[in-house]
Amino acid sequence: MEKIRRCALQPDYNITKLSQEFKISGEAVRRILKSNYQPTPEDAKRQEKNRYKAMGERQRAFRTLGRK
Repeated sequence: MEKIRRCALQPDYNITKLSQEFKISGEAVRRILKSNYQPTPEDAKRQEKNRYKAMGERQRAFRTLGRK
């Protein structure tokens, strides 16, 4: 969410371009930009851990596909 907010500050990004870039609906982008949600430090740490775990799983799957 924070990345979408930072990109939205740049003048060359609009809701349509953000929705295409992040592969989510324009309505989802609009709601993210409208929200004031800030995760607690514990939630942020958990989200970061989950993000790295998912990234590692995708990398392993990609490597497995490359070996076939």
